[in-house]
Amino acid sequence: MTKISTLQKSFHKPLDEADVIIIGAGVIGASIGYYLSKKNKKVILLEKYDLGFGASGACDQNIFLQSKIEGLYLQMAKKSRQLYEELSDELNQDIELESNGGMILIENEAELKYMKERVERQQESGLDVKIIGREEILKTFSKLPSVSSHVIGAAYCSDDAHVNSFKLLKGLTDEIKNNGGGVYLYTPVMDIIQENGRIKGVITPCGEFYAPNLVNASGVDAPEISKMLDTSFSKNISIKPRKGQIIVTEELPPLVQGGMLSTKYIASKHRQKITDLDGNENDNDNKSDNKNGNVEASDDLGVGLSLSQTAKGNILIGATREFGDLDTSVSRKGAKNILQNACNIFPFLKDVNIIRMFSGLRPYSEKGTPYLGPTSISGFYIAAGHEGDGISMAPITGKIMSELISGEKPEFSLDDFSID
Repeated sequence: MTKISTLQKSFHKPLDEADVIIIGAGVIGASIGYYLSKKNKKVILLEKYDLGFGASGACDQNIFLQSKIEGLYLQMAKKSRQLYEELSDELNQDIELESNGGMILIENEAELKYMKERVERQQESGLDVKIIGREEILKTFSKLPSVSSHVIGAAYCSDDAHVNSFKLLKGLTDEIKNNGGGVYLYTPVMDIIQENGRIKGVITPCGEFYAPNLVNASGVDAPEISKMLDTSFSKNISIKPRKGQIIVTEELPPLVQGGMLSTKYIASKHRQKITDLDGNENDNDNKSDNKNGNVEASDDLGVGLSLSQTAKGNILIGATREFGDLDTSVSRKGAKNILQNACNIFPFLKDVNIIRMFSGLRPYSEKGTPYLGPTSISGFYIAAGHEGDGISMAPITGKIMSELISGEKPEFSLDDFSID
């Protein structure tokens, strides 16, 4: 069996020194590296597996503004959406950015009440979002073959979009290399080197890499990376893996013009209860309405609809939200519940062929937003815990972290995202 170090050395000569080392080459780490490289910083990007191996390659690829918490986080998401337009022009790679809007479907009066309150708060935060009726759903997304009769409306935002995350990763990492940096795959970090209380570098199976700045952008692995420093702040990083399973269909003609989520998806994402008109709480984190299609979603799956179509024509159908360990296996139970839920809302899916299924681990932060910014260790930064918002928030995360590391004042204050 060939050792990783032997394999790695056969591919390239290690780049020993840089201005910044970033652990994790998902969309967050790659975006930070890209914006740093634009500031003429030499970047080393380290990934323990391959590009897109983690959450960035196992997602629905949506850039959804509606799913964000109103206030500062939503403002950042809006800026991130603008930055995607720039990236689409800047990168020497077609990232398949499609700006067709997005909907959050509403299936009953309790969900309508929940979404009206949510939309009102988001409108106050400056988001162009509104509640539309059933007729407008089919009028706005005119290529949809059908939507179930029990769907009574949707929240619609024209700024919602989606992108090809694999092509995005390639475009970002190519530019890092073009700007003098190094991207090292299959290079896990084994330990962190400190000297006089400052970051000096990292140890990998391929050798040591040196830089005065180190960014922990390793997603669900962020707590373990931080523990290498053996400091008390690592106990403050509460990030848990939250598995999402997604089903992929055969290639089809254009049917889904934009991103589609359900209200159950939003409630599950934020671990919220939906209160009906009589003031009773319904746990929409996990369950669907049985009388509307015999959906048997169990409490541990957190099933909510996520539907989008790739440029090639494959429809991505999700998703679950399962807390657990680092297991990324897919399950028959997950597939059954995802498909029952999806077909309950879009009956046309019953006649579509499935070609595969995959899952990924969202880095869920119990504080509800990611950890962004410096730590008590000089030169050590963290950018992790985006849950399902990694794709949406990657550009703005990359930009503000690059500003912070470069000694500039970030566009947005990071006080609310501090590890403390």
